[in-house]
Amino acid sequence: MKSEIVTHGVWSYGTVPAHAWIVRETDDFYREEWDEDPPTLGPDGCAYYVFSGTGRELQAASRSRTFKTLQDALAYADEVLIDLTWDAAPGRARDD
Repeated sequence: MKSEIVTHGVWSYGTVPAHAWIVRETDDFYREEWDEDPPTLGPDGCAYYVFSGTGRELQAASRSRTFKTLQDALAYADEVLIDLTWDAAPGRARDD
């Protein structure tokens, strides 16, 4: 399985600054190998996830459900994460 961070942002968890990432993967994280149903992948053959947490490390963040498109993952993040601001538009490099 290949994973790639698409974008990163910050949001407010009460008074604590928190982090969010959109990650693209080439497999459905939640699908078990014995599942008879096909994996939940989008038209580009990838699955998208929103990771969020109060730490700066992606590995310590919570993972959302599977989304079939980047747009669906972004819309979900914008809906559930308070005052979310992305560092850069997905697909564009940050200026740092």
